[in-house]
Amino acid sequence: MRKNCASPCGILVRLVLLAFGATVPVAAQNVFVVDTSGGGDFTGLQDAVNAAVTGDVILVHSTSYGDVVIDGKGVAVVGLALNPHQIYFGGLIVRNLPTQAVVTLRLLSMESSSVFVPAVDLHDNAGAVFMESCLVMGVDSRGDLNPPPAGLAMLVNNCASVALVDSVIVGGDGHPQILPYILASTGGPGLRIIDSEVSVELTEVSGGKGGGSNTMYGGEPGGHAIELTGGFVHFAGATVTGGANGAGCTLCDGSDGLHVFAGAGQGVHSDFAAGSMDYGPPGQAIDAPPGAVINLLDQARIFLVDSPLWSLHEGTLTYFGEPQDLVSVFISGSSGFVPLPSMGGVWQLGPLAAGPLPLGVVDGTGKFVLTFRAPALPPGVEGMALVAQCLVQTEDGELRVSSPTTTAIVLEAF
Repeated sequence: MRKNCASPCGILVRLVLLAFGATVPVAAQNVFVVDTSGGGDFTGLQDAVNAAVTGDVILVHSTSYGDVVIDGKGVAVVGLALNPHQIYFGGLIVRNLPTQAVVTLRLLSMESSSVFVPAVDLHDNAGAVFMESCLVMGVDSRGDLNPPPAGLAMLVNNCASVALVDSVIVGGDGHPQILPYILASTGGPGLRIIDSEVSVELTEVSGGKGGGSNTMYGGEPGGHAIELTGGFVHFAGATVTGGANGAGCTLCDGSDGLHVFAGAGQGVHSDFAAGSMDYGPPGQAIDAPPGAVINLLDQARIFLVDSPLWSLHEGTLTYFGEPQDLVSVFISGSSGFVPLPSMGGVWQLGPLAAGPLPLGVVDGTGKFVLTFRAPALPPGVEGMALVAQCLVQTEDGELRVSSPTTTAIVLEAF
């Protein structure tokens, strides 16, 4: 039998409400549609971003776009596709977000055109970036007399709150040696974190493969999956894989799933079986064997909501956890980043717009799927972007938090 949640759950809910505010108006803004065929407001994604202000929603139809820069404004960019492979654009930069501003990215693919710039570059953001159900790829190295390493997939530098949920991040592959002139190159890293706070949940991060050689010593190592230099990273339901060494990489040290460099204030937290992985001091590799895979799956609780949601139409929310979890939802229009290691996650909501909204008890499958009717929008409002997260009481009475999820509610006309 599950334990009564009234006392601990009720106390924490009251604390959360006191800390963040029980009722906060959510910014209501415009909705822009991007379609290269001319069926929307803009044919270029950067044009839509330039026209948008904080709180706006940008819906993107399936096609390819160029590089995009989001500078100092919190907008939601949501792909209108069944999967992120249908919407490609070049390098993405998100920078200079002020506190409480939120950029949300759903169902998009990003791939850099150069090994010298990452596919996604997040830097100098006091606000939050939520990336959900996205694909990020570093570019493969090209043949050269002295080729540079393959491209980094994603850089997070000086960011207060970044959530990577249900996504795939892959460094570029190194170029093979072609005798007598073309040397092999190293694989690109998947994710580089510098002085930032990041959560990685239900996400696969991989380093790129090293370039191979027909000689004994001509191959190069793969890229690290994640490099951490200062800051904090939380894992739940994640898989990190160091890039495989290229053939002929006889003297290579190999790549790591997670490599921690020397840096102040850094930390790692993972919600998985105790003793299954040693972290070690700064400067030491956590996963030394090249190409090894670390599965960080235990106890992850994942919460997903459809996006976009059309007002007054049906949508679906899904919760993956443990049987007998008692689940309540909180909703916000802004962000925070409060690591809660004892609760298996990071609280990433700012001032609350709604909650707690009880969903009920999860059955023996550990999965909860609910079809619901999206709410009506206020008169004159085209759409709004929201962030949601669950507070969970386990069958044993312990408290947990789920991964965050993002959604955009828009009028039926879009």
